[in-house]
Amino acid sequence: MFSIETNKSLTALNSLGFKATAQSYANISSENDLLQAFEYIQAHAVGYQVLSGGSNLLIAEYVPGLTLHMQSKGVEIIEQDEQHISLKIAAGESWHELVRLTVENQWQGIETMALIPGLVGASPVQNIGAYGGEVKDVLIEVRAYDTQAGDFIALSNEQCEFSYRDSVFKRNPGRYIITFVVLKLQKTYTEKTNYSALNDYFVKNDISDKSIKNVFDAICV
Repeated sequence: MFSIETNKSLTALNSLGFKATAQSYANISSENDLLQAFEYIQAHAVGYQVLSGGSNLLIAEYVPGLTLHMQSKGVEIIEQDEQHISLKIAAGESWHELVRLTVENQWQGIETMALIPGLVGASPVQNIGAYGGEVKDVLIEVRAYDTQAGDFIALSNEQCEFSYRDSVFKRNPGRYIITFVVLKLQKTYTEKTNYSALNDYFVKNDISDKSIKNVFDAICV
């Protein structure tokens, strides 16, 4: 049930452990929660800020307005065939745990992005990536609340305007609040050749098979 807390400590919600207090705080676990939050924002004429995973976040000691903590959960298969699978992932899911899930199921596409901190909803904002892979390579669609339009919209890969560690979301801070991300991954394994930064690990450990699992393990070692 949607509720708002006052004078909420954010110390445990940022990875650097800065002492911080939110004037008002709401746990957002669904799109309906988000709509109710904006009804409150408009009714009380207060500002807002979005808190995702809190990774490497520089945060003030006192945060005015309403802090929206994105905590929605869920990973849903929305389409698949023999070669590909499309997943709809809620913004509050852990990015690393999503990578782990795809590796366990032998779905290829984001295994090089293991150990990147934060939540799924933050991943398109700066087009996260590592070892030759980026979110833009597998992202099909982003669902977000457009605070200017006051409605939920779907943005295609092209509409996200991705570039290196950049996107339309990063260039318009506060406008779009991401609720879901849709990724399209491969079910058939194709060995990649852009793991040059991992070659030393493979050679040292006498690993010739650059499988999804071996790439994941090399990054997580």
